[in-house]
Amino acid sequence: MNALTVTKLSDVFIGISGDAEAARAEALEVASVVTRVDSQATQELAVDALRLCADLVKSVEKSRTEVKRPVLELGRKIDGIAADFGSKLEAEANRIKRLIGDYQFKLLANQREEERARIAEANRIEMERQKAIAAVRTAETTEDRAEASKRLQEASEAKREAMNAEVATIEKPAGVRSRSVWRFEVYDLPSVLKCRPDFVELSPRVRVINDALSAGMRECPGLRIWEEMEVACTKA
Repeated sequence: MNALTVTKLSDVFIGISGDAEAARAEALEVASVVTRVDSQATQELAVDALRLCADLVKSVEKSRTEVKRPVLELGRKIDGIAADFGSKLEAEANRIKRLIGDYQFKLLANQREEERARIAEANRIEMERQKAIAAVRTAETTEDRAEASKRLQEASEAKREAMNAEVATIEKPAGVRSRSVWRFEVYDLPSVLKCRPDFVELSPRVRVINDALSAGMRECPGLRIWEEMEVACTKA
């Protein structure tokens, strides 16, 4: 089932106009002549070539923006219709998923508690078994040795039963998939950075650095700072 339908998109043609193709060819031909700038004359030629290329780039960018505007509006309209259609459904799906997840987590907690209890009981029985082993070794009479051996046998059997005891499995309904996951929330970033720097991604704040350069900063540990000429076209 297709919930959304869009028609006549296959009839749309996208291409570069013939005039633009010709202007580009001319600009590239003029630019190819510029191989060096070492005099006033070659600089003027380079500026002309630069202006031709830059003006065409601006022209196609302007056209791209104008042509794309209705396409973007169409995309926003599609997104809005889809979001409006699915918002309530998604909210209900998320609510039901939380209910199922809470129940599944409760079952998992019970399973873990049963497992902890089973292990604790097995450890307790093992302690009793070790005591029975010691009693057998230190028994002074035949009667004491028989009694200790009986307790040892009982403890060993109890341990086997405890270790083999089955823990209830979690029944998962068909059609859904669930698993236990760990989540996190950062509440103290400096502490995380100090303890585990591999957990934090650092990136330079370009605007702040440029502001500092404009204010006169010329040296900074970790930065290589240099000066160069920036060239841009102005209106003819």
